[in-house]
Parts: sequence; structure tokens; C-alpha cells
Amino acid sequence: MQNKSILIAGATGFVGQALVPYLMDKGYDVKILTRNISTAKKVFPHNVAIYKWPEGNEKALLGTNKGCEAIINLVGANIGEKRWTKNYKNKILSSRVNSVKNIEELVKLMPNKPKVWVQASAIGYFGDDNNAGRASGFLANVVKQWETVFKAVQIKGLRKVTLRFGVVLSQQSGMLHQMKKVFNMGVAVCPGNGKQIFSWIHIEDLVSAIYQSIINEDWHGDFNAVAPNALSMWDFTKQLQTKTKAVIALKIPAFVFQLFLGKEKANELMLASQHVLPTKLLKNNFKYRFQYFIDTLED
Repeated sequence: MQNKSILIAGATGFVGQALVPYLMDKGYDVKILTRNISTAKKVFPHNVAIYKWPEGNEKALLGTNKGCEAIINLVGANIGEKRWTKNYKNKILSSRVNSVKNIEELVKLMPNKPKVWVQASAIGYFGDDNNAGRASGFLANVVKQWETVFKAVQIKGLRKVTLRFGVVLSQQSGMLHQMKKVFNMGVAVCPGNGKQIFSWIHIEDLVSAIYQSIINEDWHGDFNAVAPNALSMWDFTKQLQTKTKAVIALKIPAFVFQLFLGKEKANELMLASQHVLPTKLLKNNFKYRFQYFIDTLED
């Protein structure tokens, strides 16, 4: 296969860290666009080109990306990392919206345009399920503005794919990694009454979905990147307990999470119910490896 070039923005997160080696194994020449050069150099091998973004290096970037096959945008401040102060909520929104605008400006300057732009989004768009329409609240508003800006991108010949991520599960990072550490202290903690539905996707399946978005020319528009077997939070807690040192599983009242995380963040991240299905991916015969992820976890 002839070497092809892919530009990834926001690759230093755990999705990007899984995606880069996957694409390199597929024969792609991967280039990273990042605000943190030093971190990227520690994370990625020497044969991954790393560029500072967005300020000051457009000419160098354009000169090395004339054959760019695709752009993947994973940029976005971590919604779970900090308390949702007014300033941090502004950062969560602006990091996503501005990344789309900046990449659009960059693509318009490229002498040879990429064929496809794969844009990360989130299932926070929805209410309780696919049919409930758009949810209300801070995260739903973020997703609405994020996707509105992306849908407004008009570049001739550019195919656009939006992947709405469910909760991404990985043993190396993210929510699952953090929960296992807590559970290994002896108690499996479930937020609230545990009835809230938990729509998830395994990191390997998500990486595969991104790759399929690149190579399948009939893929365009919005896709729900979630596994078909959503769980209640209580079922998820009990299943995960079997792979940890937790001797008991407890439902912790909602007000405890609201106290420590802030009411808005706790309600939207930990206590909200979202039963989202990958209907469009299944319609397009996408081959998720749908084995129940618990069976693959290390004790």
C-alpha cells in the first residue's frame, strides 16, 4: 500500500494515543497537530511528525501535508478533569468550537485538500435515548454548538463524518482505569440509584470506527459510536467488581457526588441516563467486535 498522510489534532489524549499506532500499522504517515510539543514527543515515536498548533507554523505545516489523505479532530478540554467553574466551562466549549474553525482555515489554505474530515463529538447530544431528541443542559449545548460549527464547514470535495462517542473504555486510561483503581481499594462504588443507562464503546472499537470513517467513501454525516449493549450503571458496577479487589458494591447517594463534583457536573456526567444505540453503524454493516468487554479485562 502506498504511504498516505493523516493529520490528527488532539492526538495526545488516550483516544489519540491508541489511534496513532493503529493507523501507522495500516501504512499511514501520521502527523500530529498539538499545543504541547514536549508531551507529544514523549508519547509518540520519532517517525511521527509533530507540529505546533494553532499559532505560527502554517507554512511549514502546509509544505509537509500536500498529500494529506484525511484530518481527524479529537481536540477538546477534558470534561471530567476539573470542577465546572465558569472559566472551565468556557474552556470546554471554546476548545471544541475553535478547533473546528482553526482546522477549517487550515484546510482552505492547503494546496491539495484532504478527502475526509473525521470530527469527534459526543452522545451528550441526546436525551435519554436516540428518539428523545436533543437533551438540555450544558453538555448538550456544547455538542450542539460544536456540531453546528462543523456542519457549516463548506469545502469542495471534502467528505465529513461526525462520530458521537459514548463513554470510551480503556484499561490504560479514562473512566474505566480510574474506576478500577477505586474499586481495588475494596469497595465498588455506584453513583446514585444505579438505574441510569450507560452507553459505552471499547477503545479498540472506537479506533476501528475512526479508520472505517476514513476508508469508506459512502460514510458521511453523523454516527453514534457506541456498543449495542448499553448497561445500567449498577450492572456495570457489579460486572466491573468481578475484575477488581472490591469485596462489596454500594450505591452512593446522588448528593455525595453533587457535593464533591458540583451539582451540574455530577448530574450530567454521573447521574444522567443515556440509552444510545449505534443504529447507523449497524445499517452500514460496521463490524464492531461486540464481545462483552468485561471478559477481556485483566484482573
